[in-house]
Amino acid sequence: FGREQDSWQTDLEIPVAPLDGAAVGRKIAALEAKNNAKTPIGASLEKVADDLKGVKGDRLVIVLTDGEETCGGDPAAAIQSLVSQGISTQVNIVGFAIDDAKLAAAFRHWSDLGGGMYFNASDAAGLNQAMAEAMKPAFEVLDSSGQVVAEGLVDGEAIRAPAGKLTVRIKREKTKSVPIVVKPKETSQVQM
Repeated sequence: FGREQDSWQTDLEIPVAPLDGAAVGRKIAALEAKNNAKTPIGASLEKVADDLKGVKGDRLVIVLTDGEETCGGDPAAAIQSLVSQGISTQVNIVGFAIDDAKLAAAFRHWSDLGGGMYFNASDAAGLNQAMAEAMKPAFEVLDSSGQVVAEGLVDGEAIRAPAGKLTVRIKREKTKSVPIVVKPKETSQVQM
């Protein structure tokens, strides 16, 4: 995003292939962001299915943005389209310097639709941490009625969950789950 003013640019800069971290780093370093560039989040998400065509297994999409959708797209509809196509894709969103609570709430909603999570970063160190966290699988904890009572990241920080009989599952995997009994004031660990 954002290399030309008033552009709705959505290019696949690095085709899907085994990760070459050095090459990706060089590509990112060569990108020059411009002020007043448009943010086509919806249009970019609409291209995900084609961009990842032929890729087997689970897919992770990380949307990194410093602002709202400004090109008339519908990110929620684009994410719902991915889900309805049965494409096993988790959509995480990293917001950089987002100080609008309503916008952050929209990003949380969109990431929930995509079986992912929202991460906020306010500076360079926070951005590094948010991107690292966004690459981890998310999990959710459900109570006996199937309601989500907590969520977190695999190998992330410990979370608080209510005591009782609960179920833990990877967020986008609705069929595979692990039952667990959480006792008051005790720590429990789950192996998936």
